[in-house]
Formats: sequence, structure tokens, C-alpha cells
Amino acid sequence: MRRIMNIKWLAAATLLALAVGVLGTRGAVTADEKPSFQMTVSPAKIDISLKAGETQADKFEIINSGAESFDYVVTVTPYRVNADYSADLNGDSNYTLLKDWITFDGEKTLTGTLEAGEQRVVEFIIEVPEDLPGGGQYAALVIRATDKSGSGGGIATDKQIGILVYGRNAKDADECGELIKRSIGFWFMDGVVDTSYKVKNCGNVHIEVGGNLIVTSLFGGKKKYESEVVERLVLPETERDIALKWEDVPIGLYKLTQRVMVMGEWQEKTKMILVMPLYVMILGLLGVAALAYLVWRTIVGKKKTKRKIRR
Repeated sequence: MRRIMNIKWLAAATLLALAVGVLGTRGAVTADEKPSFQMTVSPAKIDISLKAGETQADKFEIINSGAESFDYVVTVTPYRVNADYSADLNGDSNYTLLKDWITFDGEKTLTGTLEAGEQRVVEFIIEVPEDLPGGGQYAALVIRATDKSGSGGGIATDKQIGILVYGRNAKDADECGELIKRSIGFWFMDGVVDTSYKVKNCGNVHIEVGGNLIVTSLFGGKKKYESEVVERLVLPETERDIALKWEDVPIGLYKLTQRVMVMGEWQEKTKMILVMPLYVMILGLLGVAALAYLVWRTIVGKKKTKRKIRR
């Protein structure tokens, strides 16, 4: 009977080992496989110095990093932002004329096919008019690829990537930026310190701003944390909210300094902050209340004892 049981256990262990081996092998193969449909572009942003009446050229690259070929179409759209700073590739303004000056070998659109592993350099021309407005001009090069492999369950799937083009007429550029608001709380309950600031661009060309956080102990000034500088662009005649965070923060009282750079000048604001979950705060208050109650009972008990002794 024991021999039969041992044989059963051995068989079960062998099957389990084989199953683990098969699953492990499948996982390794899957990890190395390329997705059938994958496109990347480079760079993500193009900066151009605009000069009135001149014809300029620039380029970008489309890369098929997937396992199957795809067709692509490149178009030019205006680029501006909504109030929440999400991209708007449809609306026109005095700052989106750049889209009308960009062509691909004389055409407004470009089409092609990329085989798996292939990459292509795309050149475009910018014909700058003589009456070039002052300040910035903005457009987006939108690359839309269509999956031909049928990996989307028999339905053609599209992927779209945009390259932002920032043009600057340096001759008549009016750079103007202003820090108009900061948001720094006091009590943070979830272990994440969220702060933000808002910058207004009062000029006619984009500006770059930056910010970071420096945290020290409340007593002694020992540095606990310093974030990297987060840089952002602010388009002309817009306001942008920019977040600065400190995550996985231990419980405690800290001195937080929010540093913001606008127009090349750093501005700082320092504030005491408390990082503590609500339940810890409640338990602490209950503990203080209990201690206060015990002290009160002790004092009252002593007074009653003294009265008895006097009698």
C-alpha cells in the first residue's frame, strides 16, 4: 500500500515539474516576441528658428519596431492647448499659421509603407512668408499607421503619434512669464505630498519653466528629499498648472520648500507640512484624550482624599 502511495506522489510531482517547465518555457518565448504592430517616431519635439522669406528644411524618423509591415500617412495640423493643457489639433489661432507653411516635397500629406524592422527619414520643407508674425508658431506632424496584419481580430487598427513643432521668430519675440499661484497644503493623509504652481505666459512666444521640491526635517534642517527639476513649456497667452510631488513619504512633520523658475529667476516658498494617515491622527487624539482623562481623575482623586483627611 505504501509503495502504491509513493508511486502516486512521485507521478504527481513529475507532472507538476513538467507543467512548471512548460509554463516557464512559454513565458520566456512570449517575453522575447515582438508585437506585430508597433510604431515609434523620433524626435518627439522639433524646435525651429523662423526667418521671414526663407525656405527651411528639417526631418524626423518613423520606425517600424514590430513584426509586421504597416501603412502610414503623415499630415500637418495646428497645435494649441485647451484650458487643462491637453492638446488641441483642430482649432486655429494667430499662433498656428505654421501648419500652412509645411509641405512634404510640395504635398500637404505623405504616405508610405514600412516593413518590419525598417525605418525611414522623412524630410519636410517650411516656406516662411515675408510677413512673418512676431513670436511663436506651432504645429503638429501627425503620423497615423494602419495595422495590415489583422492582429486586431480581423479589424484594421490604427495608431497615431504626433511630433510637436515649435517655431520662433526671434526677431520680434516678446518673452513674458509670471508665477500667479502656488498650491501647498498642510496635512497629507495618503503618504503623497501633492503641490502645484501656475504660470501665466503674458508674451507672444513659448517659455520654459521649471520647479522642484526640497524637504528637510522640521528641527535640525537635515535634508530628507530633493526632487529633480521638472521642466515644462508654456505657450503664449495661456496659463499652465504644473504638479510637483513627493511620494512614499514617512509619517512626520517636515519643512517643505517649493522652488519655481520663471524667466530665469528662482522663486521659493517654504511651509511646514504634516504627513499622517487619518486613522493615526484619530488614535493619537484618543490617546491624548485618555491621558488627559487619567490626569483629571488623579487630580480629582487627590482632592477628595485631602477632604477626607481634614474631616
